[in-house]
Amino acid sequence: MSQPKLVRVEWDDAASNDIWRRKGGLHKEECLRIRSVGYVIRSTHKEMVLAQSLSESDSVSNTMAIPRGCIRKVRLLRSKK
Repeated sequence: MSQPKLVRVEWDDAASNDIWRRKGGLHKEECLRIRSVGYVIRSTHKEMVLAQSLSESDSVSNTMAIPRGCIRKVRLLRSKK
């Protein structure tokens, strides 16, 4: 297996609140800027899929798909040699 790129992705996450309240008492919901680090498993025009861990047998774990519209910055990380 070729080594996937290791990146840090800054992206905007959605916010929600599951408490019942009157419309007049709504507080401003704020999206959060998130930083995630992982190996790029797949990158398309719709999404970037990261994996936290890789195995020598071509398996991955702890994956997440981040919608392209939420991504603000991608930084390639390099390991020290």
